[in-house]
Amino acid sequence: MKPIKLTEEELNQLNTVQGRRQAVKNELSDIGFLRLKLKRKEDKVEDFNNETIQIEVEIAKNLEDKYGRGSVDIESGTFTPIT
Repeated sequence: MKPIKLTEEELNQLNTVQGRRQAVKNELSDIGFLRLKLKRKEDKVEDFNNETIQIEVEIAKNLEDKYGRGSVDIESGTFTPIT
């Protein structure tokens, strides 16, 4: 059988679809890269939060060892013992 020549409009339509498919692939690739960056950022924030919690626990223990149980008012800089 002899090949049939497509019209310019048909070729343009096919090229448009092909271009759109490539755009989808590119976007999906970008999304994957962004997910990886987001995961790394989440891991860093989680590590920072865990360090903050550890510091907070240490400070609370030091204050309790020094002053006993009570509450701290950071704004006034005072400690109120629990009676």
